[in-house]
Amino acid sequence: MKQEEYDRIAKEYVEGLDFGYDIINRAGRRRGYRYYGFMRKINIGHKVGLDYIKITPSGKVEEVDDLSEKMWALHQEVTLNEPLQ
Repeated sequence: MKQEEYDRIAKEYVEGLDFGYDIINRAGRRRGYRYYGFMRKINIGHKVGLDYIKITPSGKVEEVDDLSEKMWALHQEVTLNEPLQ
């Protein structure tokens, strides 16, 4: 899959959560997965938690629950800093 397809899958998944998330950032690639972080603009500057998903090469979306994996994705997200919206 191309990067644009992963971005589209991430946007569709996050929009489907219905919690008002309006920021989606790429958060790196690791072991074939593409990682994405998401949050609401209203929460910028507040410590509200780490929400990440990973997408398999086949397009399946999985939520990231492991803390060390979330911390890795956070570091990658800050390093990349590429908002999709």
